[in-house]
Amino acid sequence: MDVGFIGLGAMGGKMAANLIKGGHPLWVYDINTAAVERLTALGAKACSSSREASAGRDAVIMSLPVPAVIEQVVLGPEGVLSASPAPRILIDMSTSLPALTKQISTMAAEKGCQLLDAPVSGRPEGAANATLGIMVGGPEKAFEQALPLLRLLGSSVHHTGEVGTGHAMKLVNNSITGVTTNVIGEALMMGTLAGIDPQVMYEVLSASSANSRSLQNVLPRVLKGDYDPGFTIDLMHKDLDLAAKLGQEMGVPMPAVNLAKQSYQLARVLGLGQKDTSGMALMMEQLLGRKMREKVTE
Repeated sequence: MDVGFIGLGAMGGKMAANLIKGGHPLWVYDINTAAVERLTALGAKACSSSREASAGRDAVIMSLPVPAVIEQVVLGPEGVLSASPAPRILIDMSTSLPALTKQISTMAAEKGCQLLDAPVSGRPEGAANATLGIMVGGPEKAFEQALPLLRLLGSSVHHTGEVGTGHAMKLVNNSITGVTTNVIGEALMMGTLAGIDPQVMYEVLSASSANSRSLQNVLPRVLKGDYDPGFTIDLMHKDLDLAAKLGQEMGVPMPAVNLAKQSYQLARVLGLGQKDTSGMALMMEQLLGRKMREKVTE
């Protein structure tokens, strides 16, 4: 398939590289020229706009930071839907609001383009290793056509239903992950001040009901003092904000999500926005002046 790829950041660049490895001709665009150059070195063709990357492609994939950027990239004067001919399938692998996704889908259909919303879970290492979890909303036929591409990017691909359900599913996932990661930092500090060795907490929690993928991401990082991203606090704050908005739209109270969002905002005020989400534990260290790491077993 001839594929356009727009957005070559921490996730997108690695996904694009896997498509090249899979043998697909790739046209790429990003405002970051260094990111484009990394892909052209692998064989991709550089484009000067989203429109150029999209014109006549079998599929266009987007991996973008926020809904406002998605809207501009798709609907702007140099956007995806200004291309002639428009791509057959547009796959939005960003995190966004279902209402915007449905609006774009309607406008894309008028151009003969089918939209799939296909956000991912799995962090940059999952993007590099093609082990992402991918949740896909959109028409069944378009999903089947895009499946060979998606299987080059992830080890778990689920069709969640109609357009917008992929983005809704991602917000469900990150609501749970964001709240859990926040409370891990609080609980670890409580245990530390109560006199428990963090290494012991790790061993006990890993064998107890509190064990989770979030715990297994956070606690080893805390023990090492490693808060390099990863998935940043800024991005999780953005996703929790989107989840709160979707909850409001659906008439669902989201007290835990809204409280966690405020904690992530506090971390951002403390200058931790570009730290990994495990840095919510670092926020507690800064607030209370006590480090939560002891000797690490080599």
